[in-house]
Amino acid sequence: MTVDLTVVITTHAEDHLLRPTMRAIHDAIEAVVDSGYQVELLIVADNPTPAVLAETARWTYESEFESRVLTVALGEPGASRNAGVRAARGTYIALCDGDDLFTADMLLGAVRILDERGPRAVVHPEHVVSFGERSGLWPIRSTDDPSLTYHDLLTSNLWPSCSVSPRELLLEFPYPELPPGSGYGPEDYFWNVVTASAGIPHVTVPGSFHFYRTRRAGGVNNANASALLPPFDLDTLRANFPRVDAPITPATLAQRAGRGVAQAYHVLKPIARPVPFTVRRRVYRMLRSAIGRPMWSTTALDAATTARIRRVAEIEPALSWTLYHLERDHVHVWRPLSDAYAEILEALWDDLRGRCGLLMLAPWVGIGGADLVVQNYAKAFVARPDLAGQTALITTADASRTDTDLIPPGMQHHQLPESYRNLPHDRQRQLIAQAIVLLKPATIISVNCFDFSRALNTYAPQLGTDRRVYLTFFAFDRIGRGSYPTNPITDDAGRAFTSRLAGVITDNHATASLVADTMGIDDTVVKVHRQPAMRSIPEFESIAQGSAYVDEQFSAERPFEVVWPHRMDREKRVDSLVEIAEEVRRRGLPVRINVHGSAVLHAGDPDLRPQLRRLGVVVHGPYKGGLPALPVDRYHCMLLTSESEGLPLSIVQAMHLGLPVVASAVGGVGDIVKDRETGLLTTGPDDITGFVDAIAALVESRELRRTLIRGGYDFARANHSVDAFEALVREEFGTV
Repeated sequence: MTVDLTVVITTHAEDHLLRPTMRAIHDAIEAVVDSGYQVELLIVADNPTPAVLAETARWTYESEFESRVLTVALGEPGASRNAGVRAARGTYIALCDGDDLFTADMLLGAVRILDERGPRAVVHPEHVVSFGERSGLWPIRSTDDPSLTYHDLLTSNLWPSCSVSPRELLLEFPYPELPPGSGYGPEDYFWNVVTASAGIPHVTVPGSFHFYRTRRAGGVNNANASALLPPFDLDTLRANFPRVDAPITPATLAQRAGRGVAQAYHVLKPIARPVPFTVRRRVYRMLRSAIGRPMWSTTALDAATTARIRRVAEIEPALSWTLYHLERDHVHVWRPLSDAYAEILEALWDDLRGRCGLLMLAPWVGIGGADLVVQNYAKAFVARPDLAGQTALITTADASRTDTDLIPPGMQHHQLPESYRNLPHDRQRQLIAQAIVLLKPATIISVNCFDFSRALNTYAPQLGTDRRVYLTFFAFDRIGRGSYPTNPITDDAGRAFTSRLAGVITDNHATASLVADTMGIDDTVVKVHRQPAMRSIPEFESIAQGSAYVDEQFSAERPFEVVWPHRMDREKRVDSLVEIAEEVRRRGLPVRINVHGSAVLHAGDPDLRPQLRRLGVVVHGPYKGGLPALPVDRYHCMLLTSESEGLPLSIVQAMHLGLPVVASAVGGVGDIVKDRETGLLTTGPDDITGFVDAIAALVESRELRRTLIRGGYDFARANHSVDAFEALVREEFGTV
């Protein structure tokens, strides 16, 4: 016997919810049989509960048409559907889940559409109504709608899994089998992308309804809350997404106008709540009368449609209140998001596809130690012949803070647009993660990139599998009046991603111990990479010509020049600099302090620049290019007052350039500043007396300055050269 349609119901643990589904499907099958088609029912019981087995046995025994049960132990919805497809005998196959329902016209309408259109189409219900924990309406758009594009599919899943398709098409395009815990899904969304990439139209049965249960916990939607689509070829989707060149007729214009009115209504409805009810009701009735249907529908809710919906409610009364509110346009209407997600994802694909075997991420590349770290790795990677054309950098924060001249030639750079910042945080995380999954870099290095760290917190299985992921940690930033420590990689309370890291990179052993203890990871995961601070280190003979090495006598007219070349924020302790300037004035020292750096003020923090100026401090403002960009040869020492640091590359630069360093002994500073050998240390940023005593000692003794200059220069050259760093990079990252 030839079977025209096989109805495949996948079930697992629906228990008492299975019977309403079976009753609704029985009505739909009857409509198909009454029209002369041969139908079989195939129930795929995947690891079924005893209650499911009992219910399926009941239906196969009592069914008026051929019914079978296929018992499997697959534990995955895509695999269950594929098993049903292989076992089915019908020309067409309807797929539905064991706890969903649909109106009786759905199956017959789909079969007739496929008879008319041929074997290359997928048919869905026109409306999906969710009920249970959440009520809502999802109007399904057909690819016959010329306004529907692949951008809509990149942004949101457009079609439900409830569908009818030719069996041959389902065999050609089986559902993806995504193991639980992989982080990928939903499988029906990915299948929709795959079939749309092959040019398969997805169309709807006019006036039909699918009813979808929502739950507080469990369920497919909850399970896929942190899911991503597996890798796919965006070029193929873009080229083959089904397009319809439909003529513009008065009917299509009216339909578009009606859709526009309905969309505007649902946007404005929450805003209009303060308007008196009688006024709102009058406006609603006028609009509904004008478009001839409910605001959510593309077809009139006529008597026949209402009767079909009511029949499903008689089967499952839990629908009734949702349907009651639906009649009054009081149910939330879900529509694909209208944001910049698809455009940003597509731009990343176009810029970086096939060019990012090694991918770096950073908020910006401008000034500061972390920016030098980005440049160090970028230059080391682009210098490797095996990475030619395979290194890329994504900067995620304000574009104005990135100096593109600092990014070496050969490094593909992509700046995320301002529209990325306008996305909700969960969409930002999803976008970063989905882009990486599509681009498939083998190695990722995130340099203080909070956007990537947030994405990794949410999508660790997808981002940390089949690729090496490195994060950096150089120091804590400080927040709040209590100066609480914060860092992108420690802000997440769970830190489930730590087991998937190839390494956490820092630049000194003190911070390495701090990272291991704070994150609870093995010492071997923490990598100490001593960073070069300058590509070209001057010879000692040239720096011995500078003022710090040569000058001996100082006066008010010819003062000892101190440079403080840091970002003016809370962590750098500008307040300590104010106290140092006050103590220098009180002692009458012939010292002038020079401040270079941008002011980064936290909420509620005072701007201390006016106070510094009143104390005789010269505030020069922002600069780019690190210490070498400043007139170092006229300065006599560099001052660092931070309360939190890794190993500041400004110290390494000062040693390369022949400036004695006076620094607070915090973080990794002690790794490079050996007191009275390579610099002078204070006990911390509040040791004002220690700072001023150290400055006074340098003013008084040229020999001390020369000792520190020589010791610092030799140490920095031996430990922070480009050659040593590039050798370390080759050893750590190997072949990408």
